[in-house]
Formats: sequence, C-alpha cells, structure tokens
Amino acid sequence: MRLAVILTIGLALAAPAEAQQPANIPRLGYLVLAPLSETPSPERAAFLAGLRELGWIEGKTIAIEYRSAKWNVELLNDLAEELVRMKVDIIVAAGAGPGHERRPRWPSSE
Repeated sequence: MRLAVILTIGLALAAPAEAQQPANIPRLGYLVLAPLSETPSPERAAFLAGLRELGWIEGKTIAIEYRSAKWNVELLNDLAEELVRMKVDIIVAAGAGPGHERRPRWPSSE
C-alpha cells in the first residue's frame, strides 16, 4: 500500500500535460536483483497490473527502463546511478528484500 501511494504521487507529479506529445511520457526506472525474463515474474506482473489499475500502460502512458543486477548485489549501486543519469522520473527497486540494503556511494548533503 505504501509503495502504491508513493508511486501514485511520483507518477502524478511526472504526469505529462495534456498538450504534450506522447513522446514526453513519464519514464520509470525498475531495478531488481533477480534476472529479468521475457515472461514477467509474479512480482513484476503484479506491479504492472497495479500500474494499469491506476491508468498507466507500459509503452503508451509510461515508459519503463528495466535494470537487473542478475543476483550480483554489487551491481545495484551502479545500476541505480545509471537510472539517475538517465533522468527517469521515478525509480522502483523491487525484490532485493531484507539484508540487501546498501548505502549509496553518493556524497552526503550534511
């Protein structure tokens, strides 16, 4: 529920104005630890279904940039940084679970 609220707020802020062209659709970064396959995992299928329930259709009203660490937790920071450099509107990190929390390498703002 909390993810849905955050995602809804983030996508609402990134929603294109009605006068914009379809090429300006919001871009979502989807980062996972597990390898991606052609057939979505149950988690990714549920995520996409949730987006559809909110009116977001992949390839039509939202673009999704998928990145997978392929079980290599050391790649997660690099992949997250890649999504940030791509300037996606929001990043969803899914499937890492407890124990895979990593401190970002980005400088502290303190």
